[in-house]
Amino acid sequence: MRNAWSSEVQLEVPEVGISIGQISRLLKARFGHDLHISGDVVEAPSGLALTVRGDGVAAKTFRGAAGALDSLTTQAAEYVYAQSQPAQWAFYLASTGRYDECIAFAREAFSRTEPAERGTLLVGLGIALGLSGQHQEALATLRQAIAIDPAEYAGRSDLIWEETVVGDEEGAWRGGMEMVRYAGVRPGRAPELWYHNFDDLTGNLLAERNAMVADRDSTGGTGQTFSINEQIAGIEIRLHDLVAAGQTLGLMRPKEGLVGGSHAVRARMAAEAGDAQSAASEIEAAATACAQSWSGGKGNCALLICQTALFEEQAGRQDKADAALGAGGHYLDCYRFRGDILDHRGDWTGAQKAYSDAVALAPDLPAGYYSWGLALARHGDLAGAIEKLKDANQRGPHWADPLKAWGDVLARQERPKEALTKYDEALSYAPNWKQLKEARESAAKQKS
Repeated sequence: MRNAWSSEVQLEVPEVGISIGQISRLLKARFGHDLHISGDVVEAPSGLALTVRGDGVAAKTFRGAAGALDSLTTQAAEYVYAQSQPAQWAFYLASTGRYDECIAFAREAFSRTEPAERGTLLVGLGIALGLSGQHQEALATLRQAIAIDPAEYAGRSDLIWEETVVGDEEGAWRGGMEMVRYAGVRPGRAPELWYHNFDDLTGNLLAERNAMVADRDSTGGTGQTFSINEQIAGIEIRLHDLVAAGQTLGLMRPKEGLVGGSHAVRARMAAEAGDAQSAASEIEAAATACAQSWSGGKGNCALLICQTALFEEQAGRQDKADAALGAGGHYLDCYRFRGDILDHRGDWTGAQKAYSDAVALAPDLPAGYYSWGLALARHGDLAGAIEKLKDANQRGPHWADPLKAWGDVLARQERPKEALTKYDEALSYAPNWKQLKEARESAAKQKS
């Protein structure tokens, strides 16, 4: 905002002061309607005094040293923004990490905000509450926002995330389904971007990635979600695209990123490349940074902790894997990764119990069935594996991983034609997955 505003300042009488005659046009472009703003900057012996006033904006003066014009115009711009557009200002504060400011401002401004805008104000408040660790308050606030305005799709999206964070992943799935029903069959009334948390749950990763890329590219690289490039890279590595994930991480701006987030992406990249030791070290760095920095602690870092357990086990660090599992809590990933860890240690009975618990925790999500299917395939129960992978595919039809695993089982059963069908379908959702392409080539040779 500072650069945009300062470029609009027009010098009229350099020896006396500065008028801000074009700020109204700037704010109209940003907010969509006329907002008449006037003001002046006066040089006094003690420094500069910048005063702004306008429609529904009480006059306020900002004072600073002679060289502080940029700082003063930023303060004045934020004041006008907050007073004239409180809902958008709350959302802006939340999206830029100013959580305490957002919480205090939104609570103060609610009663003076236009009724039609209160839903948006509460979405900003809900996001700030969640990211400061107040998850139950965030859930209540986001539900209130949606009750005020059912078309608050950003609020619906964040509600899905908050339900996930508190361990109600099945509830998060129901929230996503409700958003789809309200918005209409996709593409519907909801912007594609706001499906991203629901897509993440159901493995609709290519759609999630494409929506985020479109948002990033249409907003000059900033995006409307947190740490846009880091999130895109995280999705790309789940699409098994090492090259794209590395390139996207390289686009991150200074200070962009969630705490520990880029370490988490690099951990997945190392795991994808088969470097278990580096994967474990990177995921440790991510979990440590997250736990130390998020006031939400365990809630905001829980899913990362579950992943940490698996990577520690794969690197031969059993004590650390057990510690991570103990800290992870009741989440789908923790149950299914516990199953993988127990299976790795030879406890097949315990592993199957963990997979069953994962499915029971979130029966409408694909991940538990997928992990169980992989384990059954490892134990030679190919028919059972196919049943679980089929279940996973039904719940996450756009997720490439169950399709590839299904194709792998069919290839082991010497059914190459059917395997090719699954591989081709998987490639439509993960087109740059090297191992998938290699599996397809092998099946094609087997067929011929």
